[in-house]
Amino acid sequence: MKKVLLTSAVALAAFGAVQAVSADDSYATLIKDALGVKVSEEVKVDDAVKKVQALQPVVNTLRKANSTLQASTKAQKAAEEKLAEAQQAYSDAVKALRDAELKKGDAEGQKAIFTELQAKVDAKKAKDSAELATKKAELGEKEEGKRSGAYLALDNAKAVLEQAQAAVNAQYDKKPLGGDAEATKKYEADKLKVESVLAKAQQAYSDANEKVSTLEKEVKELDATVKAEQKDSEKLTKAIDALTKAISDGTGLLAEGQTFDKLTEVKNSKYAAVGDATTKLFDADTALKTAKANYKDAEEKAKAEYKKQNVAFVLEDVIKADTPTPEAVVKFGWNKDTKGNWTYVVDSKGTKATGWVNDQGTWYYLNAEGVMQTGWVKDNGTWYYLKSSGAMATGWVKDNGTWYYLKSSGAMATGWVKDNGTWYYLKSSGAMATGWYQVGGNWYYSYASGALAVNTTVGGYTVNGNGEWVK
Repeated sequence: MKKVLLTSAVALAAFGAVQAVSADDSYATLIKDALGVKVSEEVKVDDAVKKVQALQPVVNTLRKANSTLQASTKAQKAAEEKLAEAQQAYSDAVKALRDAELKKGDAEGQKAIFTELQAKVDAKKAKDSAELATKKAELGEKEEGKRSGAYLALDNAKAVLEQAQAAVNAQYDKKPLGGDAEATKKYEADKLKVESVLAKAQQAYSDANEKVSTLEKEVKELDATVKAEQKDSEKLTKAIDALTKAISDGTGLLAEGQTFDKLTEVKNSKYAAVGDATTKLFDADTALKTAKANYKDAEEKAKAEYKKQNVAFVLEDVIKADTPTPEAVVKFGWNKDTKGNWTYVVDSKGTKATGWVNDQGTWYYLNAEGVMQTGWVKDNGTWYYLKSSGAMATGWVKDNGTWYYLKSSGAMATGWVKDNGTWYYLKSSGAMATGWYQVGGNWYYSYASGALAVNTTVGGYTVNGNGEWVK
């Protein structure tokens, strides 16, 4: 018998013929047309039909395996993307918690400084209060009838002075009028005595008066000092209480509604999501591996059957036979080209968008060829950062170990930026500054978190409320 070698395409055409006939004559004609051969006495149409019927099961199995493989490949890719998204979300949650912990650490350091300062203020106040009590006791009571201490000593000195003055005046009245030398001599001697007593009384009164004045001044100054120290201590108490609350629940440190516990919960949930996405990717990898094995097995069996039936095996023809004719319809929106690049189609002609595209509230950037971009992009002199998903980033972004800040417009910030009540400084490159740096002739210091140090001392250098080093 003469054998006819069928190609895959011809054999597949014959499949359609097999399913379309209903009578022997028409059946034979269709088979002949499908095979493209002339039937002679040596060639039996039934033999060709048997070949086709023998091939159909393995072709169907291969097609099914191919469909499963394509679906598994797509599912595995989706699982990879989900894992990448989960990992990014976890990374963001870890950063948020770490930033919060850094702020908490700064608050704890500030609390320690205030606590130490309050202890010094209270110790000084205790010392000054004790000295004030001593000075008050030494000064005594000033009220008439209750006078004591220096006030009483002043009264006594005054009384002695008045007595001495009276004695001197009395002595002056005794001055002899005649020329009695002996009387004059005695008068002068007595006069010197009472004048000496008067001089001592005057000095004693002056000393007592000066002591009262000095003590009054010291008491007044000490009283003002103690009151000021009391106010300072109260201010420090309020500051320490506020820092204690901030350290406890994040009040004043974190965004409204956020707490350290909530940030920890978010981090843990994102970590769990990474685990779930990892499991799903593992399952997808396993399914893809199985699909590849099943496909290879189906392909080998199909090749063997084609060889057995003496039909040339062309894989592309076999697989394409299961592919429906494409419709003349363009998919609007996101499309992935044959190179794996994402593009955005804007009309039925397949026109690709370029530049900025807002899709469901998220901005993306496509280059002149219409390919979606990731990483750093410079547009009209302004730098922007696109995430791995292509979405425009805002807020804080860490790239190659360096932090940058993107405004709400997506534009990379430089210079001073205030975020959640804290000042940061971004260099001209956009990189977040830490440590000491100079801006406009002034020196500033930023912690490792990038937060500007204010109203504190860093390494022995004092910075004011604006963060400027006070020389």
